Amino acid sequence: EIETLRAFLQGRSEHRPSDEQICDWVNFCYKFELYAEGRDLFTLVSPQSVNPWYFERTKKLARICALKVGA
Repeated sequence: EIETLRAFLQGRSEHRPSDEQICDWVNFCYKFELYAEGRDLFTLVSPQSVNPWYFERTKKLARICALKVGA
């Protein structure tokens, strides 16, 4: 899973996951302390493509990831 999301971030993937899948990845990154990846993935999520509550939840996790990267 880690290699898949890193390949996507680096542009080495032919597959573009759904915005919901990217939100799932942000959650995964948070849980496994992949903070830089979580922060970067969130910038690729389109808010209109995800349930509003899920987008807001993911946004909070992405903010925490960004703070952890900066710390």
